[in-house]
Amino acid sequence: SAIPNAIYEDVPDWETFVEIIDDIVENKASDYPELKVVFIDTIDNALILAEQESLRLWNKENPQKRTNAINAAWGGFAKGQDKAMELFQEQLFRLRTVGVAFTIIGHVKNTTVTDPITNDTYQQLSSDVSQRYFNQIKKNLDLVGIAYIDREIVKERTGRKNIVTGAEEFVNRVTSEARKIKFRDSSYCVDSGGRMSEIVEEIDFGPEEFVNAIKDALEAEVRK
Repeated sequence: SAIPNAIYEDVPDWETFVEIIDDIVENKASDYPELKVVFIDTIDNALILAEQESLRLWNKENPQKRTNAINAAWGGFAKGQDKAMELFQEQLFRLRTVGVAFTIIGHVKNTTVTDPITNDTYQQLSSDVSQRYFNQIKKNLDLVGIAYIDREIVKERTGRKNIVTGAEEFVNRVTSEARKIKFRDSSYCVDSGGRMSEIVEEIDFGPEEFVNAIKDALEAEVRK
């Protein structure tokens, strides 16, 4: 609603979401001939609606085992979440059947990841939805970009000494920062990636840079 001339729909519940997809799929040629992409803003909220629908379907089919907990639905062991993701992706892929792409917007957070080989843990910037959800949706996306703030931090002397240890004290100061989008990260500190093997590793956060990065990556794939 903050973008001038953008066409948007408020989606208060799952039924409304499906109705919007129905309208696009059924009336693409007549009502939406120029429609090329639908943005889901945000995946966090979309999955909440999908979980509510997952619970509703479980309770409808199993009236003697009704529950309000997604972890208890569909036999537990995260099967309730799997059903929610199945419902969500089903609607997205319906858009593809009429030539409409989708882009998913979300938030990010630092998360602790355990290496499956060494069992060592490390910090990674990733989606703030559960890793189970993010890993499932990533498999069906052409590109995952993570926006972040690239800061230059220097250590400066304070001119004071620690009263206990007598050691000289330092303070970290931010000398510069820039908004970036990372598409690939060989250090695995940022959970990005996708099918575009020629995409640049990162860009400045801006529309021209974003469009050019994807355009160049697609043209490189065509040349292959």
